[in-house]
Amino acid sequence: MRTVLMLAILTLSVGFGSPGFTQTAPAPQVQASEADRAQFRRAIDGQIAALRAGDAARAFSFASPGIQARFGDPATFLSMVEGGYAALIDPQSVAFGAVTDTLGYPTQIATVVDRQGRAWTALYAFERQPDGSWRISGCVLKRLDQVSSSIVPPSGRRLAEKML
Repeated sequence: MRTVLMLAILTLSVGFGSPGFTQTAPAPQVQASEADRAQFRRAIDGQIAALRAGDAARAFSFASPGIQARFGDPATFLSMVEGGYAALIDPQSVAFGAVTDTLGYPTQIATVVDRQGRAWTALYAFERQPDGSWRISGCVLKRLDQVSSSIVPPSGRRLAEKML
């Protein structure tokens, strides 16, 4: 239940799918150390490498215990990724952006370009484990053109228009 709530909060916090969403301020920055940020990037890169290699067990190992409990086994987890997160299986590129805070969870923002050349925004939430390591506790993935068309800055002009 906590994982489902986290995914819902991540989705709502960035306004995906909400045409009336207005962006009033940048997301707060998490006080994650450089070592934490490096671990976030290694976890994402490691999971993508495992997905690319078809290694469901290794991809599953980067997921938090809550995600693992929700999906139960690597095969079910891989099936979910194939059904809703295909852009993460073998992307052309991944570029890491800011780390923000979503209700106390550090969230790594990444831009992913899939094999068809489409750009995606991925928000990876992380959860610290008892041993001090970080695991992926959720991911929201949205096509970049779908995101920019729904964000209206305070000036009232669409973000996409400002980028032209």
